Amino acid sequence: MNLFMPILGAVLLVPFLIAGIPGRRPSKRRATKPPRSRDRLSLISGAVGILVILVLVRQMGTWTPETLWSWFALVALAALALAGMAFRGYSRPWIRPDRPAPVRIGVTGVIALIGAVVVGTLTL
Repeated sequence: MNLFMPILGAVLLVPFLIAGIPGRRPSKRRATKPPRSRDRLSLISGAVGILVILVLVRQMGTWTPETLWSWFALVALAALALAGMAFRGYSRPWIRPDRPAPVRIGVTGVIALIGAVVVGTLTL
């Protein structure tokens, strides 16, 4: 059985799974360390990244009836990461106040364009 690509996909999904974990309450944080929050545009970029990872693993992996279970496990991990990101996204600002809006919107657009090119190229 060739499980390299599903394992690689699971490892690449770990940062997205961690992004969906709720953080500590502000009262429990140290006063010296400012909270690190993500904005909604970074969550959108992360969702595009998850889609690219799934397409990459699906197209590059060797899938047999024996390894099909690993594909479903990987899709479940991706769905869990997306659900966590969606659950945490409503309370976040669209763009963080400390970042310039045009640059952040442009970066999100470029990431979406690169993701669309990768998905389009691999699925042809």
